[in-house]
Amino acid sequence: MEATFPETTAVKPASHYGVTKLAAEQLVLQKSREKLMTTCSLRLYSVIGPRERPEKMYTKLISCAFQNKSFPLFEGSDKHLRSFTYVGDIVDGVVSVINNEEKVDGEVINLGTEVEHTTQDGIDAVEEVLGKKIDIAIVPKRAGDQSRTKANITKARSLLNYNPQTTLLESVTHQINWYKKYFL
Repeated sequence: MEATFPETTAVKPASHYGVTKLAAEQLVLQKSREKLMTTCSLRLYSVIGPRERPEKMYTKLISCAFQNKSFPLFEGSDKHLRSFTYVGDIVDGVVSVINNEEKVDGEVINLGTEVEHTTQDGIDAVEEVLGKKIDIAIVPKRAGDQSRTKANITKARSLLNYNPQTTLLESVTHQINWYKKYFL
C-alpha cells in the first residue's frame, strides 16, 4: 500500500487511524461546503522533530539509544519509504495559510517534503548523530502499514509558495538536541 497521490485522488484508508483522519477532514470541509466558515484541510506527512510523541519512531529510537534498550522494528519496515518532514517546515506551511484563507477555502493540501527516505535511513541518521549503534529487535508486521508515503506538494507550492528545506540529518539533530535538553 502506498500514499503518494495528489489531493484530488480519492483516498482509501487502510487502517482505523486513516478512516478517522478522513472523517475529521470531511467534517471540517463540510463547514466550507455549507458556507458556514472558511476551512481547509492540511494533510501532514511523517512529521519529525522536537516534541514528537514518545511512541513515534524518532523519539522512541532516541530514547532506546540513550537507555540502551532495543528498538522494536516492524518486520520489513526498514525498507518503507517516507517523506520525513521537519516540524518547522510543517509550521511554515500552516502559517502560510494565514491571510490566504479565501484562496484555500474548501481545499485539501498536502504538507511535507518530496524527499523520500527509508526507515533504515532514519535509523542510520540517528546513529550517525549520536555516534552509536542502536540495537534493533524485529517484531511482527503491523496490519495496515503503508509501504510508501510520499508527499505530493504541487498544490501547496502553487497556492502557498510552500518549500520545505530541512534535511533529514538536520531534523534528527534538532530532535536529539531537544531530547537531551528535556529528558537527560
